[in-house]
Amino acid sequence: LGDYICSLVGTIGVLAALMHRQLTGKGQTVDNSIFDALLSAPSVWMALATYVHDGTVLTRTGNNSDQTAPRGIYPTKDRKWIAIVGGNDIPTRRIFMAMRPELDIVEDERFQTVSDRFRHRGELEELVSRWVAAHTQQECVRRFQMFDAPVAPLNTAEELAHDRHVRNRSVVVADDDFGEVIVHDAVPRLADHSPGPPRLGADLGADNRAVWCDLVGLGLAEFERLVGMGVI
Repeated sequence: LGDYICSLVGTIGVLAALMHRQLTGKGQTVDNSIFDALLSAPSVWMALATYVHDGTVLTRTGNNSDQTAPRGIYPTKDRKWIAIVGGNDIPTRRIFMAMRPELDIVEDERFQTVSDRFRHRGELEELVSRWVAAHTQQECVRRFQMFDAPVAPLNTAEELAHDRHVRNRSVVVADDDFGEVIVHDAVPRLADHSPGPPRLGADLGADNRAVWCDLVGLGLAEFERLVGMGVI
């Protein structure tokens, strides 16, 4: 996680430096580190800021959020899982409407505002968990989607491999050694430019000539001689 976040932050820094050079003609040193990148993550920074503000030490919350409810992953009737994110009042109301008529808490005074729901989060999480456990994953997703409520199934690797959205957004590449391989396409994608399918990697030694002759400066005859001797 640290490597990915640091890389993304570093990329933003490089783009900002290029923009600065374009505007001023001067270059920039991009100071970036994994530590700084992770420290800027919202959950880490919020814990630090909360302590500095009032001395509260935030601790582990498990499956639940320390800010909103309902929020987490919930087991379904068919032993699968769904993720539900109830943030502000509008999406949460949609969640409540999707669970009708089995669970009717749309007008429940305990759950009208973010503060109300957080104050009664134990009761709310219990009610939502019970409702989800009485329905299959597909039933939950279908009901929530009818009301445009925030929900997502937690897929296994097998389910992801056959998911239409994954297939449509990714690239299936034929490889001589491995057969059909699915790899992620370029992210982000530009409307007027496509870099093409990702390269899986050439055979061992495929780039030797380019490295030794073009980069190192070895003569072609010497290169071929060393290849013939098994040195390269």
